[in-house]
Amino acid sequence: MLEVLRKMEDDNVNETTRKVKKHIEKIFTFAIAKGKLNSNPATGIQGALKALPPTEHQRHLAIEDISSFIKAIQNDQGHPIVKLGLQLLLLTMTRTGEVRFATWKEIDFDKAIWNIPASRMKMKRDHCIPLSRQAVQILQELHQFTSHSGYLVRSPNSNKPLSENAFLVLIKRIGFKSKTTTHGLRATASTYLNEQGFRPGVIEKQLAHEERNQVRKAYNHAEYLEERADMLQKWANHLATLNEQFEINNENQKNNINHNSTKASKK
Repeated sequence: MLEVLRKMEDDNVNETTRKVKKHIEKIFTFAIAKGKLNSNPATGIQGALKALPPTEHQRHLAIEDISSFIKAIQNDQGHPIVKLGLQLLLLTMTRTGEVRFATWKEIDFDKAIWNIPASRMKMKRDHCIPLSRQAVQILQELHQFTSHSGYLVRSPNSNKPLSENAFLVLIKRIGFKSKTTTHGLRATASTYLNEQGFRPGVIEKQLAHEERNQVRKAYNHAEYLEERADMLQKWANHLATLNEQFEINNENQKNNINHNSTKASKK
């Protein structure tokens, strides 16, 4: 067991190694409860594993970089499923796993709602996401590629969910690895929406964060669905405006270059 875990560490997947070790430990604990074992061999190997590096704060994309980020995704030569999936994540402020394991059964096109069951949520509570017009459009494009599969963003090479690192590989390929992570995109959206004056409770609900105040948690079951729908539509509109402005600026730059080149040739 230790040999296998150390091989995983050699592949620099230290966090995954810890998760696998915990799963193994749970299996042995279950075996003890069933009377199959007297002790848990996985509990004594923690000290033999490498120490995890210090936790770093998630990098998040600056607002001024969003337009170039979106355009880089759209211009990338990778598979459309991966590109559309990352854009859906950005539009809905969701976690990577929530997108990777999403199924078409969760999408209600008529009501423009994405219903994620508690079993798939980090906080183990149902999460209802209002879909902006832009998010619906992304889903319609995805439907052309994955409608025959249960998953929204299945792997391009199989009917399994998209790989865990697919979005991070795309971010690295388009040159934004040093600027953001997939989780950091949630922080980018949250920062912008807070600056726009949206209520913190509504933003936190959209992020599916757990209420830390236990008294408020016990009494506050509000979904803020209408407010979140308005908020996500304005967020999507803002992204679209930034993308359009990026196109205009690029076109102006090309025209200026062509104009200057023409003037130089006449001289």
